[in-house]
Amino acid sequence: MKQAAAQLLRFTLVVLVAVHGAVARGAAGDTDIDDIAVRLQFAYYTADVRAMQEAIDILAHSAQPSELAAMRDYYLAYGQWKLAEILTVTDKRKSASAARSCEMAAQTAAAGVAHPEEAFALQAACSEARHGLDITGKSAKLMQKALMLGAKNPRVLLIDALRVDAQHADGKAAVGAERCTGLQNVVQSFEAMPAAKPGEADWGYAEALARLARCMMNAGDHVGARNALEKSLIVAPDYRWARELLRANNAS
Repeated sequence: MKQAAAQLLRFTLVVLVAVHGAVARGAAGDTDIDDIAVRLQFAYYTADVRAMQEAIDILAHSAQPSELAAMRDYYLAYGQWKLAEILTVTDKRKSASAARSCEMAAQTAAAGVAHPEEAFALQAACSEARHGLDITGKSAKLMQKALMLGAKNPRVLLIDALRVDAQHADGKAAVGAERCTGLQNVVQSFEAMPAAKPGEADWGYAEALARLARCMMNAGDHVGARNALEKSLIVAPDYRWARELLRANNAS
């Protein structure tokens, strides 16, 4: 729970700053990347497309010193990935455009970030968001590179687990406990990590818990699902999808 508490504290403090307008400084070139990163996460959790696009625009037009430019591109990739995910249901053309922007930003970020494996994984995820699941081509090779560099990196493992989930979206394979094991490993990897320091990525834990909960619900483990969702909502109290899952789980 230390990981959840640390993330919640950081998330809450930065969102409060964002609400009061401190992150609207992007045009002046003094945008705080950590602030925008949390703003992106908050917009994703609340499924607020407009807020997500605004945060992406601020980040894209911000002037960063050379040592921070790669992290700017990294978060542009993350934001465009999540924007593409949200838009895939309502506007496939804009979703594909966001995924294409994600690919380009992730490719640029990979050359300069401290954890290039995460950039490679984001690039793979966005390639598949545009072109569909690819288990042998470009995105597969990017994912293999990401796993080679970061076999224990929880964000890499999360994206890989989402790919496995997409491979079996019809529910005919890798179901039940077998399918949930990978997500349980992802959650455990997040929980084994120390709290993120300023300038370090900290996304993914709440989503991993929600994904695990959905898997447990499908497997009939409603107690485990509730526990995972409650932890997810400790990290991200405004996570709309987690709240929807919790309501559905409680109704089962």
